[in-house]
Amino acid sequence: MKKKVWATPFLCFVCVLTQAQESYKQNEKWGFKDKNGNVIVAAKYDYAYDFTDGLGAVKINDKWGFVDKDGKEVVPLKYDAVTEFADGMAAVEKDDKWGFIDKTGMALTALKYDDIEDFSQGLVAVEINEKWGFVDKTGMEVIPVKYDQVGVISERLIGVSLNDTAGFIDTSDKVVIPFEYEWVLDFSEGLAGVYRDDKAGFINNSNKAVIRLKYDYVESFSHGLAPVSKNDKWGYVNKAGKEITPIKYDGVSVLDDGKATAELDGMIFYIDKKTGKEERFW
Repeated sequence: MKKKVWATPFLCFVCVLTQAQESYKQNEKWGFKDKNGNVIVAAKYDYAYDFTDGLGAVKINDKWGFVDKDGKEVVPLKYDAVTEFADGMAAVEKDDKWGFIDKTGMALTALKYDDIEDFSQGLVAVEINEKWGFVDKTGMEVIPVKYDQVGVISERLIGVSLNDTAGFIDTSDKVVIPFEYEWVLDFSEGLAGVYRDDKAGFINNSNKAVIRLKYDYVESFSHGLAPVSKNDKWGYVNKAGKEITPIKYDGVSVLDDGKATAELDGMIFYIDKKTGKEERFW
């Protein structure tokens, strides 16, 4: 599942360096400067985050709101937590319930959700009483709050589970891949990991088993490879289903730069993604 980001002194939004306003700290208080370093909002807040979507989150006495570029508090400081604005919408929390507001502070939904997730492709996952659905940027529940688990929107599909079965829906809640699996991973590079009868493999978006369900565990494809496991050992398969390494490693991981790595008996190797050849790294 996904992770939400909310405003606290300990968790920071990703700073957008191209924003015209940036937060600054002076005498233990926070304010905002423009790109030339000129103060546009005096340092009077207990905490502040850089502007996103034209507004900056600010806090005084453990209550959060938003200011505009002129320093006007367009959303009163009354919430216990807030997310950054995205597509004109932000999530706000008060008394352990979440809801959504627009950039004027108007409520798009009631404060009724127990949990929320990150915005993704115009939708955000919401939870009530351990059931999940999705809200769009107007606050409308476009996917009913009825699923036990939901994944992220990936390649226009969402992995969901209901009553101990899992499948995929589209953003209109239409079932695209039937609920015939025990668990599913999000689609990545055209394939999704699926589990059935305690075995795992990969399907395409037509529900064809491209890589047979024969592994104990699988992870999603990245840079053309997917980690797979049997008997507590790991290796790699490519998108054709070929095992490019023996399944012998204690752990494997594809790095963000696309390099494939593997660990065996405390040694770290780079793995050639075409031949599976090892190169000792550490």
